[in-house]
Parts: sequence; C-alpha cells; structure tokens
Amino acid sequence: DVVRSVVAVGVDYDADLERAKQVALDAVKGVEGVESDPAPQTLYTQLGTSTIDFDVRYWSSSRQADIRTVQDRVVVALTNALNEAGIAMPADVIELDARASFSDAVTRSREDRTA
Repeated sequence: DVVRSVVAVGVDYDADLERAKQVALDAVKGVEGVESDPAPQTLYTQLGTSTIDFDVRYWSSSRQADIRTVQDRVVVALTNALNEAGIAMPADVIELDARASFSDAVTRSREDRTA
C-alpha cells in the first residue's frame, strides 16, 4: 500500500546540521500525502564538493501518480523551509584552471575568429 521515497538534500558546510535535519523533518511531516507511520527520517550520507548531503526518507501511497505528486510537494516544502530558516543549499563549486595553456587556447580561439 505504501512505498518509501528519498530526496537528497545538500546544505552548506557552515550550516547547523542538527537544525537543518529538524527543519527538513518538520517540513516533510507537514506535506499532504506523506505517511506518519513509519515516520519520515533524515540521514547524513556524504561530504560533497560544496555541501554536506543528507537523505530525506518518507513513505507515501504506492500509486505512481501519488508518488510523483507527493515528491513534488516534498521538494517544494524542503526548499521553502530551508530557505526560510536561512540554511543555504549551495550549488556545486566548479574550479577553472587558468594556467598558461588555457590562456593560450583562449587567445588562439580569439585570433581564429578574427582571421
């Protein structure tokens, strides 16, 4: 009758981790379609590039349409709750290496376009 779903969330390394989990749990518990038994849970899973990641696990109806509808509501509720609590969910950091070879490639590309 019910199925467990998981939404992965990443919070800033400066976040209060226990508070982030509690905000997430409170948000998910208030979502229409999320079962109260078994209760939703949060578990930290990894240290990402720019976030500390945790899974938000919850149960809902096993009907495919219900699973997707509830997941949509959960993602919106999590995003809004974490934003309202001032808990940052930064995007991955991408580092560009601008050594001489990179600079030379950009310069050659510009020269090719003007030639």
